[in-house]
Amino acid sequence: PAELALALELQDRFPTLDFSERDGANPWNLRYSRLFDSSGAKSKGWLLRGPALESIGFKLEDDKHFRHTDGREALPVYEGQMANRWDHRARTFERFTGKDRYGRKPHIPWTTDEQHADPSFEVEPRYWMHENIAGERLEEVVGTGRAMLAMRDIGRMWTDRRVVRVAVMEPLPATHTLPVLVTDSQKVLGVAALLNSMTLDFLARIHLPGGHMTPWVLSQCAAPAPDQMPAEVVSVAGALTATSARLAQFLGHAITRWDPGQRELLDARSDALIAKAYGLTLAEYEVVLGHFRLLEKIETRELGEYRSRRLRMEAFEQIGGGR
Repeated sequence: PAELALALELQDRFPTLDFSERDGANPWNLRYSRLFDSSGAKSKGWLLRGPALESIGFKLEDDKHFRHTDGREALPVYEGQMANRWDHRARTFERFTGKDRYGRKPHIPWTTDEQHADPSFEVEPRYWMHENIAGERLEEVVGTGRAMLAMRDIGRMWTDRRVVRVAVMEPLPATHTLPVLVTDSQKVLGVAALLNSMTLDFLARIHLPGGHMTPWVLSQCAAPAPDQMPAEVVSVAGALTATSARLAQFLGHAITRWDPGQRELLDARSDALIAKAYGLTLAEYEVVLGHFRLLEKIETRELGEYRSRRLRMEAFEQIGGGR
């Protein structure tokens, strides 16, 4: 009852994201899109495997783009598991040793902390797409002065610690298993902080009827407007996001070295800042954090404590939340 009462209170307190319909108020100027359907792209010959590109003279370079001496380029194609919360380099096919690379569930290896710590490291996909084909679609969806976030399509409360998971990424092709949200470039870090927060995730769970994070579910969630966000949100979100040289350059942000311990603290601070933007009291924030029972169970088993709650409550007190 306390959780439902709080959710209803927040829905009354703030307008919704309201972006799934064209005539919605859409205060964050969001647009949801599936860039490429994998079956359709395959049937048109757009999804290219590495060996096929190498056979016609393309060379795979360190940034995981294939380039030809005649100037042609093939861009990496992102799929669902390759991105996660605050991380556009979550999984990679580099040194993949499984038997089912092109199957439905290839079990992509997680990117290691050592790989993450290298700002030049980019994830290797299993498919690439010619730049002219990808570029036309990206121009149509993203365009100039806009930026995009990858959003995990799968969101199962019974198996996933979080159901809303987004990562800012440079404009690259992605299949339908990794839909994207597009917004104004100056708003993208604020959107990342908002959608990766436990408060927004809490509201999404209240609306979620199944195991997929659909745009209409997200669109119904209440959220502070851009001008209600604490100024610090952008710098903290930037530090969590700009961990690779390519993405940092795209964002015009300094590179932040990957440090797991520091990222935990930054994530907690970002979360606390969003909770403050929602106007949560200390007791209300405790209700939100207490809703994530699977996360609490996993962290208690693995870490000996519900660390996400402790770090967020500490950060909330540090920024004067609930006062």
